Amino acid sequence: MSATDVDPVEAWVEALYAEALADLRWPELRKGVQALSALYVHGRDKGDLAPRAAEGRGKAAAFRCFFAPLHLLVARALVASLPGPGPEEALPRQLLDLGCGSGAAGAGVGLQLAAWGSAPEIDGVDRVAEHLPYARRTYAALGLRAKLRSGSLPGALGQPGPGQLLVLGWSLNELDPAGRIATVAALRRALDRGAGLLLLEPLSTKISPWWPELADALAEIGVSEHLFKERIPLPEKLRDMDKSAGLDHQLLGCRALHRWPRAPAA
Repeated sequence: MSATDVDPVEAWVEALYAEALADLRWPELRKGVQALSALYVHGRDKGDLAPRAAEGRGKAAAFRCFFAPLHLLVARALVASLPGPGPEEALPRQLLDLGCGSGAAGAGVGLQLAAWGSAPEIDGVDRVAEHLPYARRTYAALGLRAKLRSGSLPGALGQPGPGQLLVLGWSLNELDPAGRIATVAALRRALDRGAGLLLLEPLSTKISPWWPELADALAEIGVSEHLFKERIPLPEKLRDMDKSAGLDHQLLGCRALHRWPRAPAA
């Protein structure tokens, strides 16, 4: 394979690991991956998950190098599996990557849309300011047009409408109950105005026990539910870390709620 044939995702992952391993040894990065995995599974009851997931060099690097690429791969594959827009719908011209973290979910969606010939601009929003420079680098490394801003849900939602797709990649479960209820209400209003939605959450409903009720409520306005599982080839560094940390991500997946945006007026 020549340099011009290098998979941009593979190159992005390699660059992430090169940067992390210039500051940490492999065992330190592995411990960060293990600690962050334990936090995601067992530490949610202590609240305010997003800032705690970014604490310390090991966990912060693990988030960027391991979990973010996994999320990108899942988001891209999930979008590839979706049916195309209906008669009054359209592929989005703008993505609002809400709770963007290091940009993984929005980048995965953007890459698949670009592969279909539609390359929307990304508006990345996160309440953890330290994530935004990494999101900017993610989008740029993968050839995606983007702008970044700091903001919290639901206020950061603004007034989206036709032609815009709201992307929430594994972020709704990190909100406290009041924040989640307010955000869902804001999403519902945006959907009523013609915006689209792609909401991704873990497969386990132990993490999101509110999922069935949300899926039923949004089904009334044309939002479809998807249970996605697939064997997705991992870049070499992800395979190595997965094995080293004693994890098993041969089969990746998510729960998703989706509706394409209404087509903008001509």
